[in-house]
Amino acid sequence: MDEAGRGPVIGPMVIAGYCIEEEKIELLIFLGVRDSKELTRKQREEIYNEIIKLQININI
Repeated sequence: MDEAGRGPVIGPMVIAGYCIEEEKIELLIFLGVRDSKELTRKQREEIYNEIIKLQININI
């Protein structure tokens, strides 16, 4: 999880969590998952598509 610094400037802030099995954490590292502010929009979209394949539980 990450925080929004001083908070959102425009619009609402959305917070989400994602659960995967501990054994798959190495896959996240391999995919390049890190601070989203360090990634381009294209990189975030590509990683998102791969992360979705690893899901085991979604709570809304």
